[in-house]
Amino acid sequence: MRVQLYYAPYPSLTLRGEEQPISTVRVLNPKSALVTLAAGARQYLDRWGVEADLRIIDAQVDGGETYYKSFAYGPRTIDCGRVGGDFAAYEDTIREADICGISNNFTNSAGIVTAFAQELRRYNPGCVFVAGGMDATARPDHYLENGFDIVVQLEGEY
Repeated sequence: MRVQLYYAPYPSLTLRGEEQPISTVRVLNPKSALVTLAAGARQYLDRWGVEADLRIIDAQVDGGETYYKSFAYGPRTIDCGRVGGDFAAYEDTIREADICGISNNFTNSAGIVTAFAQELRRYNPGCVFVAGGMDATARPDHYLENGFDIVVQLEGEY
């Protein structure tokens, strides 16, 4: 079984005409969620005799920033970008996966995460897509209606 765990590209929200994002964009900070998940999953899979190749892919650190939409915010406009690799950059990678897990803890990332899953599914329609993280825990129906087959709520290593 080939399992890929992704950090999807990250949102960057900027008031039109400003340079500094109003959202925190810290894609180079150490991330432990998927490493912890992979370590726990590996322990259980080994115990159950399941062979799995687990791979973590951080799409937040690939590429630059891509504009994807704007919306009115009071009298101003917020321009939304996603920081990280272009979705198409993962076409060859996702074709190798049996299971694709995407972690999302923040509601402001939900649109990017679901769009990422939908795009990856185009490249590998037979792959099982799993959402995890706190936003997926709080709003599982959103993820199930937008590209995911399964939502893992709370801790997911088991």
